[in-house]
Amino acid sequence: NLPYTATEEEILESFRVCGKILDGGVRIARNHSTGQSKGFCYVEYKNEEGALASVQKAAKPFGLQVQGRPVFVDYDEGTMKNSFRGGDGKLWAKEHGDGGGGGGRGGGMRGGRGAMRGRGRY
Repeated sequence: NLPYTATEEEILESFRVCGKILDGGVRIARNHSTGQSKGFCYVEYKNEEGALASVQKAAKPFGLQVQGRPVFVDYDEGTMKNSFRGGDGKLWAKEHGDGGGGGGRGGGMRGGRGAMRGRGRY
């Protein structure tokens, strides 16, 4: 339920209070044709504690907000789809050397709308 106008920087600012976020760890899901945000993103923390802290903080009324809007947070240890594209339309896996099955809207172990992605390797 992210605002469609939210930027990676605004999301990073809101979520960094919960823990260290990896470089390039905020990825907004976008329509590959139009570049329009789909209203959800992935946030990848350096460790599991940061990811779990964001889930707990978001569960409280007005706990985590982006552009003044409370956001829903889910935890996912799966890997993102190889088809994930960044804001520039390039395949994220090719650019950053990460990928694999799962993740994405409704995929992965517990992915889906409003998902915030934790990292399964610690």
